[in-house]
Amino acid sequence: MPEQTFLNDFTVIFIGILLEALPFVLIGSLISSAVGVFVSDETFYKLLPKNKIAGLFAAAFVGLVLPVCDCTVIPVVRRLIKKGLPTSLGVTFMCAVPIVNPTVIAATAWAFTGLPHMLWLRIICGLVIAISAGAIIGLTGDKESPLRETVDAHKHDHCCSCGDHHDCGDEHENDQKKPGWMKRVLSKFGEFLTHTSTDFIESGALVILGAMIAAFVNVEIPRSVLYPISGSPIVSVAGMMGFGYLISLCSNADAFIARSLYGQFTAGSLVAFMTFGPMIDFKNTIMLLGFFKKRFVLHVTAVLAALCFACGVIINIFRI
Repeated sequence: MPEQTFLNDFTVIFIGILLEALPFVLIGSLISSAVGVFVSDETFYKLLPKNKIAGLFAAAFVGLVLPVCDCTVIPVVRRLIKKGLPTSLGVTFMCAVPIVNPTVIAATAWAFTGLPHMLWLRIICGLVIAISAGAIIGLTGDKESPLRETVDAHKHDHCCSCGDHHDCGDEHENDQKKPGWMKRVLSKFGEFLTHTSTDFIESGALVILGAMIAAFVNVEIPRSVLYPISGSPIVSVAGMMGFGYLISLCSNADAFIARSLYGQFTAGSLVAFMTFGPMIDFKNTIMLLGFFKKRFVLHVTAVLAALCFACGVIINIFRI
């Protein structure tokens, strides 16, 4: 392909993905930061029934009411488990919220305009995988606390750029004079702006990287070369799951990357990409290892990988 033609085609696809994805990334950052800063952990806790079976289903739908991003939800889950939330509910909550929330649903619907089955496949698979993962963890690994005993709350107070806020401040709250309401409001608003800007910049950078890779694949790699991988009902699923894990895209934007690859990769592989990545990716693995025991993190990762892979292959085999 002539260099000028390549640059023109690459630019059109790359800019097109960014123009569609970045507004949803910004909206998602605003909403997630607002929830992370202004909504207390007790609110999440009250929304989850103590009954494990009912709690699994409730945890899968909490994101519709309190949408947070995939990295904000991890420290929230840690604090809830520390307060007594069953690990199984925490896992379901952590896996479902990045997919079953209004911003991600709207972004996916917009990205796959004219292809509503992709939206429903993402939502249904996300719910099934999240609930199943919670149930499996509850049956096989809910006996003891998954939290690391050496976790220092002060050390991890702001480890998440999206909103892990002041977990350690309660014990000292009564030792200091509380500031006036105006200062508290301004402090919260400043925290909200900081989290929003940081989240948007970090997520935007990953979206740019994902858009560049997707544009390159569309323009430069011949379908005859790509098809043995992208057209395989099994290999394509594993490949897109690996891509989603490594690139660590925001769930508000990954649908636009998937849409740009629609027609080249199997539907099942794209659904697996849009479920596995938001539930567990490289950056989230690092965060999980900071809060939870290594055995628990490996267990959750293996369960999610098996479930997402199975969903993707089933979709491909039955050509849903």
